[in-house]
Amino acid sequence: MAINWAYPWLLLLFLPVAWGLWTWWRQEKRFERTKKKLILIMRMLVFSLLVLALARTQFLSPVNHQSVVFVVDRSASIQNPDEVLHLLQQAVAEKKPDDQVAVVSTGAASVVERSLTETDEVPTLSAVINKNATDLASGLRLAGGMLPADAEGRVVLITDGNETKGSAEAEARMLRERGVRVDVIPLRQKEGPEVLVSDLQVPERLYANEKATLKVKVTSTADTRANLRLFVGNRMLETQNVLVNKGENQYSFSVPGQGSGFLRYRVEIQANRDTLPNNNQAYGFSQVTGKPIVLVVEGNKGEAANLISALRATGVQVEQTNPAGLPGNLENYQRYSSIVLVNTPAYSIPEYKMEQMRTAVKDLGIGLIMSGGEEGFALGGWFRTPIEEALPVHMDLRDKKRVPSLGLMLVIDKSGSMSGEKIDLAKEAAIRATELLTPQDQLGVLAFDDGNDWVVQPQLVKNHSEIQGRIGTIPADGGTNIYPALEAAYQKVRQLKVKRKHMILLTDGQSPGGNYQALAERLKKEKITLSTVAVGADADQALLQSLADGAKGRYYLATDAGSIPTIFSKEASMAIRSYIIDQPFIPKWTGGSDWFAAFKGVPPLRGYVATTPKQTAETVLASHYPDPVLARWQYGLGRTVAWTSDLNGKWSKAWVGWQKFSPFWNHVVSWTFPQYDTSGLYIDCQIEGSTVRLEAKGPPERFASADQVRFTVIDDKLNKKQVVAKAVAPGHFAGSFQADQPGTYLLQASAKGKAGEQPVGTYGISVPYSPEYNLMAGGEERVRKIAAQGGGSIITDLSQSFADNLEDKWAGQDISLFLLLLAALLWPVDIAVRRISVSGEDWRRIKNRLTRPAQVSSTPYTQQLGKIQQKSRKAVKRRIKDERTGPEISEAIKQTKTKQNVVSIPDTKGKKNVDTAKTEPSTDSSSRDSGTKSRSDETHLSRLLAAKRKREKKL
Repeated sequence: MAINWAYPWLLLLFLPVAWGLWTWWRQEKRFERTKKKLILIMRMLVFSLLVLALARTQFLSPVNHQSVVFVVDRSASIQNPDEVLHLLQQAVAEKKPDDQVAVVSTGAASVVERSLTETDEVPTLSAVINKNATDLASGLRLAGGMLPADAEGRVVLITDGNETKGSAEAEARMLRERGVRVDVIPLRQKEGPEVLVSDLQVPERLYANEKATLKVKVTSTADTRANLRLFVGNRMLETQNVLVNKGENQYSFSVPGQGSGFLRYRVEIQANRDTLPNNNQAYGFSQVTGKPIVLVVEGNKGEAANLISALRATGVQVEQTNPAGLPGNLENYQRYSSIVLVNTPAYSIPEYKMEQMRTAVKDLGIGLIMSGGEEGFALGGWFRTPIEEALPVHMDLRDKKRVPSLGLMLVIDKSGSMSGEKIDLAKEAAIRATELLTPQDQLGVLAFDDGNDWVVQPQLVKNHSEIQGRIGTIPADGGTNIYPALEAAYQKVRQLKVKRKHMILLTDGQSPGGNYQALAERLKKEKITLSTVAVGADADQALLQSLADGAKGRYYLATDAGSIPTIFSKEASMAIRSYIIDQPFIPKWTGGSDWFAAFKGVPPLRGYVATTPKQTAETVLASHYPDPVLARWQYGLGRTVAWTSDLNGKWSKAWVGWQKFSPFWNHVVSWTFPQYDTSGLYIDCQIEGSTVRLEAKGPPERFASADQVRFTVIDDKLNKKQVVAKAVAPGHFAGSFQADQPGTYLLQASAKGKAGEQPVGTYGISVPYSPEYNLMAGGEERVRKIAAQGGGSIITDLSQSFADNLEDKWAGQDISLFLLLLAALLWPVDIAVRRISVSGEDWRRIKNRLTRPAQVSSTPYTQQLGKIQQKSRKAVKRRIKDERTGPEISEAIKQTKTKQNVVSIPDTKGKKNVDTAKTEPSTDSSSRDSGTKSRSDETHLSRLLAAKRKREKKL
């Protein structure tokens, strides 16, 4: 046990404390010596306790246990992860009962598997880490932070010495300076023949149809044969059978620049003799410049014939496809400058492709146009889709006065075959349909299996959240019995007092029992429409088709369950029918001054699909209501346009025959093209482990007002992250981000400054496989250096993990708070000593009482003590009386009483005299003598009483 002070220099405060107490002792004259000594002692104690508390007094005791943190390398270069766990278990088995153990896993970053504890149970190494890099320094740093400052600390590193980022040697040296020892348990590195693609060189820029040479570098540790393949996107372009020699090998491919935009290249090698497959790929990007290409998507064949002819007549390159032919990955959209959806229903395009198109517009700057028709906008089921988010109009009508009341019955199959994704999408579809309904509409939801269950009784749609909550509780179980459910829904909907009535039946099963034909005729007779949705090929398609045809509805075959929500949105919109405005009118210019200058007068239209413009959108042409006929806006880095009429001539016959039809659409489509180029800003990147460091450089005069460049980084799985490169010099910006997986990344750049944010360009970078998979050497040497810098050694005997070779440590117990509390308790005692007065005689009496022997009972002594006490009581009474009347008056009264038996004392309050005693009979002579003396005494007593009253008045 020892004593320590955290701030020993504060002990110097004892000097001024001692001087102050000495000065007080010399100058203080008010207290007697005994009391003065007691006050001095109390003050010395209080001030001493305060000084010791300020200096942070600690009791020190030796630490008799070790705290050991194991840092386990779990990167991809570790040959046998099970061996690592076995070594860890063996090492922990050597600990003493009171030793503490913690475990840290490290890869690209480090995480705590278990905090310090005395248990000897080894946890399973289950923490999720990125194995594509090794940062041993972060593991050592985390381990050092877990060790208490007063612990006998040790860090045991289990690694193969392969390090891709940081400096473990420097971190080990810092731990040693803190008194923490770093030991290392070495692991074997992977062995065997290795073939890897070490480099792929691709020209950064290509012209359309230009032949380019791609160079591939392959490194091998053995001679072998291999198959080398080149991919563009996900399409294999060329393959070569090659002989790979030990050492470095060079190969090349000759490829043309196809289309325009960014092309992603990938080289892959498959060797006969190889150990690791993770290093057999390399990636590259190239930007192909050429004429802009417009992708036109037709919902039905021939819908876009007029538009395609008009664009080609003005020199625009057009590619035509149907919804099924849309690209399946984001990179392929880079070939196009704009995408046009012509009367295309939403249920024909999967949700993930919609999301890719939205991302291509917002983050890559590609244009998007949607034209109307009976399958466009709300009629095509585009409500609440990613495409609606990108367009300048809302699909629903926000002016509810124009919408007639609707009675909608949803009859949903909830049999066991609908379980899983089907029932979830069916519920989502029903919920999406409710969003299109207003408080004047009525909705009923009937779920059926073997029986019927009204999930939502037919009611006004006043509380959307309550109705949607009930829909979300639909389970999936039981068989399939369609007819009773349809009959029950029909009986309810026919009683509703609304302008339009519509039913939607969704099922994936078959239920032939029932008079479906008669039911369809009754529906038709009462003008109740019925649409049917067959989920999958197992549904009774013939029955559902005949029901829809007989009840004047529509039949859908949903082979992809993901299209169900868009089908319900379309049906809800079609049921209202107010979305189709089929009245002739001439559009009016309400915006687009740049287009109006070239096309002042426009032809009439016969109809369009009603929409609602978004708040920041610009309505260029409007109808007589007014509704937007042509609207545009900026969405992210891209531009989008909504044309709510058609292009096949049904509503736009006059437009198709208009002589300015071709230049008009050339203006509209070219307005959506990317409005920037990449010639002003150049990007350079350096890859350190999984960290990509970006440097953007451009002309200082152009970027003088920009204080940062913002990058939207998109990987090949459409995951996005925002990266900010801050200005480090005029026109020079720097930033970084983590690329956890190898592959290609698209970077959409925009410069931000006082003038706002302006798009700059789209770039591509390729991130190779992790350095973990390179040919590594020198691991054993690095392990030795780490141990040497950490003041430890290479552990071969696992019992050395808890060897008694650490520096002695002392654990401190801070008692400052206790000292402060003790000083606070003594302070009132000091005050009491100074305020309470005790004389020397009192101290002697107390001393006598404490030191007097026990009393012995005896009668003479008791009598004598009683006399003494009686005399004491008389003396006390006499002293009290003297204090009240004064000694002179008291003595006069005493003398007077001895001379006479009766004295008449005047009342000081003006009352009559009071006889103080009764008189005894006496002789005349004695009476005369006594009367003379009495008068004299009365005169003397009066004077004394007058003096007393005068003194009392003064008081």
